[in-house]
Amino acid sequence: RNSTGKIIELGQNELNCGFHDHLEKQEAEILEENRVSWLKLDYQLCVILWQSAGPELLEILRYVFTNDVQRLFDSTQKIDSL
Repeated sequence: RNSTGKIIELGQNELNCGFHDHLEKQEAEILEENRVSWLKLDYQLCVILWQSAGPELLEILRYVFTNDVQRLFDSTQKIDSL
């Protein structure tokens, strides 16, 4: 089965289990009794999405992340020199 099929299946399982809001809420907002299942599903979705990302997308993300880290470093240096 391809990655899209896995994502759809996980999404359907998520809706059936009552965790449809996991993309919109933070862990702290989830009821304690649902948190373990919520975290498991969140992890599974992240793994599938990460594995399904094409090399072109990873190159773009690497460039964006590198720029953000460089900006953060530059800002920190400027603040430190005040």
